[in-house]
Amino acid sequence: MFDPGAAKARQAAPSASRNIVSWVREEMPAAIKASLARDPSAVMVNVREVACGDPSCSPIDTVLAFVFANGRRAMTGIPAEMAQVMREDVARAIGDLEPELTAAHEDRDYVPPGAMPPLSVEADAALDRLRAALRRELVGLSAGDVVGICASLIDTLEQIEEDQLRQAEALPPGGGLPLPGGAGLQPPPLETVLPGGGVAGLVAGLPGAGGGQSSTGAPTSSAASLPGIATAAGSSSSSSSSSSSSSSSSSS
Repeated sequence: MFDPGAAKARQAAPSASRNIVSWVREEMPAAIKASLARDPSAVMVNVREVACGDPSCSPIDTVLAFVFANGRRAMTGIPAEMAQVMREDVARAIGDLEPELTAAHEDRDYVPPGAMPPLSVEADAALDRLRAALRRELVGLSAGDVVGICASLIDTLEQIEEDQLRQAEALPPGGGLPLPGGAGLQPPPLETVLPGGGVAGLVAGLPGAGGGQSSTGAPTSSAASLPGIATAAGSSSSSSSSSSSSSSSSSS
């Protein structure tokens, strides 16, 4: 069915979009305006309407997406249809986004003040790699695709955060499984944890792990038949033999 109101809105959209782009360029921070005066392609501005599924927000948002010549991007939204957006709305949105726009113009990462907890060296390195990968993958995509990808990533990150919080709440104080010797202490020797005097006693208790004799008639250790234990058992035997030889030599 023909909707006169919808048809009128579609006709007004191009004019509204041009007005918003013009207001955006006029409300930009001074340094960015100077760059635009020298080179109009220094910052590309894309304006589009996006349906919002959240019942607590406007059904249609006007999204402002910025693509800088250095590859940096920024984005903000105004909770209204393009035809309803006023210059005051654009000025407010640009003012709120100014620190992020300035960081993008200066080709540096923007971190909201107080929004990020202190990170370890390993976490900082991981964050740098993630940012670099995102910038690499988003290059060449349309502003609409970037908006959609960012929305999906936000959902994914929130789910990861919730999973990590649930795991952290399930762990005891100290951030990990408690060691036999107590939190923050070195674990006790195997002899005090494993039955029968440590590894050898544990192996001796396994089915079919009884001792025997080698072809030379020497007793064999049950531990020597398991991977990773043979070397340790052999080293112990060699050390014991060396100690016995030394003792015999000293006695003689």
